[in-house]
Amino acid sequence: MTSIALKHKVTDYTCMVNGLEDLYENTTQSTLPPYFLFGLSALCAPAYIKDKRSPVPRMFYPNSGQPQRLYDFLQEILGCGVEICQNTGFSNAFKRAKQAIDAGKPVLLGALDMYHLSYLEKFYHQQHIPIHYVLMIGYDENKEQIQLLDCSRNDPQFLSYKDLEKAWDAPSPGFSKKNTLRIFTFEKNPPAPKDVFFAGLKKKTAINLARVPDFIGVSAFGKLAREIMDWQQELGSEAYQSCLSHLVEYFGFPPLVPTSSKGLKKSHHGGRPQFAALLRWGAKEYNNEALGILSGLFDDSSRIFAALAREIFLALEYKTPLNESVPGYLREIEAIETQAFEWLQEIVQKG
Repeated sequence: MTSIALKHKVTDYTCMVNGLEDLYENTTQSTLPPYFLFGLSALCAPAYIKDKRSPVPRMFYPNSGQPQRLYDFLQEILGCGVEICQNTGFSNAFKRAKQAIDAGKPVLLGALDMYHLSYLEKFYHQQHIPIHYVLMIGYDENKEQIQLLDCSRNDPQFLSYKDLEKAWDAPSPGFSKKNTLRIFTFEKNPPAPKDVFFAGLKKKTAINLARVPDFIGVSAFGKLAREIMDWQQELGSEAYQSCLSHLVEYFGFPPLVPTSSKGLKKSHHGGRPQFAALLRWGAKEYNNEALGILSGLFDDSSRIFAALAREIFLALEYKTPLNESVPGYLREIEAIETQAFEWLQEIVQKG
C-alpha cells in the first residue's frame, strides 16, 4: 500500500475544492473555517446561461459551478501551479495518478459518477450523478483499490480500480472530460490565509460588479428579471417547465428540486447564509467589524431567495404563470448584492 498522510476536513457539498483546501491547510499548517475556498470562489457568483441546444435552454446559477473557471480563480489567489490530464484512456490517466502518489503528491480526480462510488451507499448503483470530485491519496496494487478523501467522509475511503474506471469514464459537459485529474503544486512559501481571504474577496467583488458581460455577476439578476416573464412564450411549455425546475433546483444549497413549499426558507437561499457566515468569521478573525455588519446584507438576500423559490415552486406545482412579483424579487436581490459588493470593494481596498 502506497499512501500519503493528510489532515482532512469534512465540508459537505464542496467536493470540487475540498481536496485543494486539504492540500493548502496541510502546506500552511492552518485551520480554516467551513466553506473557506468554496465561499471565496463559488458562492455568490451568479451566471445566466442560454443554450438553445440544451433541454434546459435557460440556466441560472446563483453560485458558480464551472470547474475550470473556479480552479483558475483559486490558482490565482493561492499562487499554486497545476498539471491537468484529461480526455485520455484510463490506463494512461491512472498511470499518471500513481506516479504522482509515488512522488508524494495527492491527485484530484473528477468529475466522477457517484453511481459507481461504492462507499456512497445512497447513490451506488442507484443514481447517476457525474459531478463528484475526490482527492486520491494512495493505492494498493494487491487489493486493486485506491485510497481517497471525500468531502462528506471523515476517514479515508477505498474504491476498487474497476469502480474507479467506470466512475471516471463519465464525461460531464460543463464540468469535465473523462479521466480528468489535477495535480497541484504549492510554492515553498504560499500566501497566508489572511492574504488568500482578502485576495479572494477582492477578485470576487470585481467579477460581481463588472457590467460586461451582463450574464455574469450581480447584473445577471437584472438580466434574468427582464427576461423571465417571456420564457413561456419563447420556449414552449416543456422547455419552460424544465427551466423553472432547474432554476428552483439551483436556488437550493445543495442544488435540490423541492417536493413541497415547506422548508424552502432553510434550503433554498442561494448559499447566501454560508457566505454571510464566512464574512462573519473574517470579521472576527481579522478584527474587521465592517465585514460583520456587511454580512447582514447577504442574510437579507437569502430571505428573498426563499420567497422567490416559493413562487417558482408554486408555478411548477400548479402549472400556472409566474407571479408578477418574481421580477421584483430578482431586482431586489440585484440591488442588495450590488450594495453589498460595492461596500465590500471599499473594505478590501483598505485590506
